[in-house]
Amino acid sequence: MSIMDKPETIKLVQQDNLLSLTDLWYLCLGHWKWFVLSLLVTMTFALWNILSTEPSYTQNASVMIKEDNKNRGISSDVASAFSDMGIGMTSSLVENESEVFKSPDVILEVVRHLNLDMNYATDGRFHRATLYGSNLPVNVLLPDLNDNQGVSFMLKLGDSNKFTISKINFGGEELDDVISGSFGESLSSPMGRIIVNKLPLAASKDDAKSKISTIYVSKSDVESAVMSISNRLSVEITNFNMIFSLSFTDVSIERAKAVINKLIEVYNTHWIEDKNKIATSTSMFINERLAVIENELGLVDSDISTYKSANLLTDVQAAGAMYMQQANKASEEMLNLNNQIYMARSIRSSLSTGNDVNKYNILPSNTGIVTNGVDEQINEFNTLLLKRNNFVANSSVNNPIVKDLDAQLVAMRQAICTSLDNLVTSLQTQIDNLQRYSRQTKSNIQANPSQAKNLLSVERQQKIKESLYLFLLQKREENELSKAFTAYNTRIVSTPYGSRRPTAPVKSKILLVAFLVGLFAPVVVLYVRESLNTTIRNRKEIEDAVNVPFLAEIPEMAPKRRFWQKKPQHTALTIYVKEGRRNVINEAFRILRTNLEFITDESSTGTVFCTTSFNPGNGKSFITLNSAVALAIKGRKVLLIDCDMRRATLSKEFGAPAIGLSAYLAGKVEMDAIITHDDKLGLDVIAAGAIPINPTELLYGARFKSLIDAYRDKYEYIFIDCPPSDIVADTSIIAKQCDRTIFVVRAGMLERNMLPKLQEDYETQRFPNMMLVLNGTVYEKSAYGSRYGYAYTYGYGYYGKEGGKYYTDKDTTEES
Repeated sequence: MSIMDKPETIKLVQQDNLLSLTDLWYLCLGHWKWFVLSLLVTMTFALWNILSTEPSYTQNASVMIKEDNKNRGISSDVASAFSDMGIGMTSSLVENESEVFKSPDVILEVVRHLNLDMNYATDGRFHRATLYGSNLPVNVLLPDLNDNQGVSFMLKLGDSNKFTISKINFGGEELDDVISGSFGESLSSPMGRIIVNKLPLAASKDDAKSKISTIYVSKSDVESAVMSISNRLSVEITNFNMIFSLSFTDVSIERAKAVINKLIEVYNTHWIEDKNKIATSTSMFINERLAVIENELGLVDSDISTYKSANLLTDVQAAGAMYMQQANKASEEMLNLNNQIYMARSIRSSLSTGNDVNKYNILPSNTGIVTNGVDEQINEFNTLLLKRNNFVANSSVNNPIVKDLDAQLVAMRQAICTSLDNLVTSLQTQIDNLQRYSRQTKSNIQANPSQAKNLLSVERQQKIKESLYLFLLQKREENELSKAFTAYNTRIVSTPYGSRRPTAPVKSKILLVAFLVGLFAPVVVLYVRESLNTTIRNRKEIEDAVNVPFLAEIPEMAPKRRFWQKKPQHTALTIYVKEGRRNVINEAFRILRTNLEFITDESSTGTVFCTTSFNPGNGKSFITLNSAVALAIKGRKVLLIDCDMRRATLSKEFGAPAIGLSAYLAGKVEMDAIITHDDKLGLDVIAAGAIPINPTELLYGARFKSLIDAYRDKYEYIFIDCPPSDIVADTSIIAKQCDRTIFVVRAGMLERNMLPKLQEDYETQRFPNMMLVLNGTVYEKSAYGSRYGYAYTYGYGYYGKEGGKYYTDKDTTEES
């Protein structure tokens, strides 16, 4: 509030510590050098991070899972034979196959084939560069290390096929061993044998590889290598149901392509092995049956030859040819039915053996049994059994999925047995009908000789054996063809490809993040610092909290300095007010002078002002001196009294004379002897004089009141520089002789929780007609900012420390 406002009551406002956006903006403008330094640091760190990080590249490939491969790449006849046997490619779910690509077993095989547990690097400009493939000059073999061991060392290539190994780190320990040898030589070392082979130089890489002299070799454990490959491998299903993409990220483009290609190759090899398990089981079954039938057929042939020789039979009798033709037809039909019964009983026998070992063996398929859908049931049983065996191989028999599959297999086995039983019953019924028809036909040829009848029976057995033998031979060949013509389950839609621009580190993102961090870090620091600041920062904070009349606001005149220089810890008392100057601080003191003149009573006696503050360092001596000078310049009669007899800061500006106020109060001199006139400033001064041991007692005496009363009539303005009010009692004694009190508050020094105490002093009239002067503000185009730039520790001698020396009431040493 202004000096003219005198409300009777005031409502104290609770000061918040939040900054407005406008204040924060000007606060940041005032510390623009912080932003420059912050951006310089963050951008430098970002550039170093980019340059010191080896770039990574991403390679992609697209793979299609074939839905049905039975008729791909083979002739229609062979495809038909495959279809009859029920052997062909089955549909695969892309989701399942994509998991197979990332399975540890598949990746482990890739790691072993490509030796991905071995890493080679050489020195680069900012980081080590990975060596692989065409740019790798040597290959290191460590045959004695197991999969769980790791080692690293430095390989120094020399002339004439020589090399040196040093800086060996094995088992977490640094070894001092140095190993020298030649390429291709098996060397002994703490980690076993080492063999370094020189690789042939690629034509385009001769110069680059010949310049490599130092190689950093490291071998990681296989499990870590598998995890590293798995983490950098991505398998994603595309919008097309049967196509998924493979992505792999690596610091070497050549190694990334090799990993993807080998991954597809290993997957195809495993898929072919799984599919050939059915054909292998069928082949074993056919070979067993062929051996049995071949033995039986040899016995039948021997019986026929013996019977004909014994009975001198050369041909079937011509008589009864017509009946024989009918009998042959019936025999052929019974032959076919007997073949089916034989195969059905054989399969039924293998299902009902009860042997746990053979319980999960593949059943023979494509046996020629086409009635009642038995072949389809056998194919479904084999497919489910293969699925169950795969799960058991990857987990255990206690897996809930395996138990569920076992239950399904039991049910299917029972269903197949039932179907086979029904089939045998049906076929037997047909055979019985044919036998009745055959007996009727045979009755028509009973006239034939018994020898011919017996011969016919034996020949019939021979034909049965021959037909079954030829049938199994045909199926064996078809089975071998199915193994030879099994096609891959995948088709490569696109081979590994990718941009030669690195995918990591992403320079734009890193620089953007560094820029944002460098830009906002000072904002956060400034905001937090100012939010935690509990001191008075500007005039508005004072006016919102107290109703003490506001006299003036004095800006700081800090000496110019470089932004890296620290602010001074102590500033000498300086006279800034000079006639003719129009700078900010001179205008501020002119405003203060005008306000002082406005509130001064038009009386015959002068007005006595005492200047004080709560604590040292607020600039009360500075305000007192320059206010007195401002009035003296205008021609006013001004007396300046330094009543701070403990520090005598004001007196030092005038040479710190030894004869002063303390001598007069002690009765050693008269009052006229202590006044000095400063011609340069145009005012009179009473210095503090020698520092007494009892300044408070001296001020209590009558001589001080006499001094003030004597000079009221001689001067228009008397300014008394007092000690801080809350440290010593001197100010309260001096204030009784004064008309008005100038209370100095310095921005950035007085705590806001002291404002209620200031209001209390004003309301209780502890100091007469108290007025406020806010010292040390900075004008930065905003009312906010009066706090900024003030970190001075203005030392004061009252129970404080300055320069390592303590001052108390008992000190009698005079300061020069």
